[in-house]
Amino acid sequence: MVAVEPEACPTFAKALAAGGPVPVKVGGVAEDSLGAPMLGEVAFKALTSVVENVIMVTDEEIVEAQRSLWDLCRILVEPAAACGWAALVDQKAPAHGIERLVAVCCGGNVDPAQIMRQFGRS
Repeated sequence: MVAVEPEACPTFAKALAAGGPVPVKVGGVAEDSLGAPMLGEVAFKALTSVVENVIMVTDEEIVEAQRSLWDLCRILVEPAAACGWAALVDQKAPAHGIERLVAVCCGGNVDPAQIMRQFGRS
């Protein structure tokens, strides 16, 4: 299993690199849902038991993934929910040699007016 995390919220990636939870600075478009400043010990143990690698995505890739999910599927998702799709559409997941790809796109914690502003529409 591979995790996807925003570059601006690298909580799991930094913990993986350090061998355990460490404090990190967080920000970006997914900060309100993925911006934990430190991963908990229980979560770290659970994740490292199943996750082999972390794919990092940029804020721009996340917003573009939100846009493409809306344009292609009429699914309106929050930034956190678009991270997996961002890794797929930007070909980051296949680059890791993954054969079966699944992106879980959930989460309704989004302000439609804010999304339309992000998409450059009013």
